Amino acid sequence: MHVQLIGTETFVPGNDPEKDYWPGAETFTTGEDIFEIPFAVAGSDWQEWLSTSMEMVNSYISSGARSSALRNCKGIGLGFVDGDMYVLWQSAAA
Repeated sequence: MHVQLIGTETFVPGNDPEKDYWPGAETFTTGEDIFEIPFAVAGSDWQEWLSTSMEMVNSYISSGARSSALRNCKGIGLGFVDGDMYVLWQSAAA
């Protein structure tokens, strides 16, 4: 599965506070397909891939070598284009 990173000013909440967020207007994008997380690494279907990817990102936010750069943001979310977005981390000031 190919990955794209974007930056936005806000997350717009939907009905389900666990997973129903949409990114606001983009302020940054890497463009399409900057790297790939293969199904062989993260799971055999999209649900397993999403779950494993969330675990990997949460682990990096917690203890990654440059995680402080991420924690300087207002929030970090993960999801599929045109799908649910999960907010994995949010600053106290957000």
